[in-house]
Amino acid sequence: MKTPENWRIEKLYDCLEKIIDYRGKSTPKDDDGVPLITARNVKEGYLDFATQEYMSVEDYENWMTRGLPIPGDVLFTTEAPLGNVAQYPNSGINYALAQRLVTLRTNQQILLPKYLMYYLLSTRGSQEVQIRATGSTATGIRQSELRKVPIPLPPLAEQRRIAEILGVWDDAISLTQRLIEAKQRRKQGLMQRLLTGSVRLPGFTGEWREVRLKNLGKISSGVGFPVNYQGKKDLPILFAKVSDMNLEGNEKYLQNANNTVDEEIIKNLKASVLKPGTLVFPKVGATLLTNKRRLIIKPTAVDNNVMAITPTKVDPEYLYYWSLTFDMARLVQSGALPSVNGSAVGSVKLTVPPLPEQRAIAAVLQTADEEMGLLERKLSALRAQKKGLMQKLLTGEVRVKAEG
Repeated sequence: MKTPENWRIEKLYDCLEKIIDYRGKSTPKDDDGVPLITARNVKEGYLDFATQEYMSVEDYENWMTRGLPIPGDVLFTTEAPLGNVAQYPNSGINYALAQRLVTLRTNQQILLPKYLMYYLLSTRGSQEVQIRATGSTATGIRQSELRKVPIPLPPLAEQRRIAEILGVWDDAISLTQRLIEAKQRRKQGLMQRLLTGSVRLPGFTGEWREVRLKNLGKISSGVGFPVNYQGKKDLPILFAKVSDMNLEGNEKYLQNANNTVDEEIIKNLKASVLKPGTLVFPKVGATLLTNKRRLIIKPTAVDNNVMAITPTKVDPEYLYYWSLTFDMARLVQSGALPSVNGSAVGSVKLTVPPLPEQRAIAAVLQTADEEMGLLERKLSALRAQKKGLMQKLLTGEVRVKAEG
């Protein structure tokens, strides 16, 4: 690609003041002490401390002898995963650095750290890293190869302006993520209060009753079909695989949905035909509400105990939201092929309000889901916009005016 006017290309190493690399020895860890930044904490442009590990104070002093990071330094994951990038935080907290990370301190007379972070996350920057990586199952990059990555260098003022523009999108993405998290917490709180009756919706006073799942609908399990069978009619097959156990949502499960099975075959095999509103859960408890169309359970060989509940005496949406609060995994029986037993599912107790209140509760929770859906679509759009901007700004396809 042609280098834009006033830009130049330099090797990464020639743009750095220092590389801090703690690879080559096992990171000592402890239950408490100095917080660690590991490769798992470094994401695409930010640090995520949902998983936090520690190093003892004594080990920290012995470990961090190759150099201490400073705020703004670029943290780069060298493997598992390769190529995630974030900046060392300006939080006043001292962090230890684990293996699989290198710290890149730029010469800020040549290269601004935030610009470098965005470039390494861009399509072009990622490609330059990947072509220098080695390994088949877990790819990684040697420091000697990382040093050679070419960096396109606009004037400093333009670097700064590019980083500022992309930072605006990052701020919008971060705000939207926080709003989604707040909505999720609100929904969890609503589910806890409304599905237990600790808070009643206005206008409802009827008594709740304790029932077993088997008294609310039909419980069935999967039926195997010939692997290569292609039917003639339009009833989709629901594939439930081991890899799908932790996934929710129809599209996650409707693999090869164009495969259909003849109604007569279904009848002869006594297959489980699922009506709209049926709850489906592979052994370990992922839940699916099939609320749009009829489906057939089509498990793989090891998933022959996929379970389904077709509600007959309860609102399907209400039962779906209740199922999200119940851990189906506790019903799994151990064995060579762990499975959920239909009688165990049927014996589960829950309390339900009268049908009108069930529907009102489900409507409130559906509204919460719709609000989150809007925010998730906005988040997806923001990420796509940022990706497009990175491609244009970090290659010089679009130039920005900058003073200084």
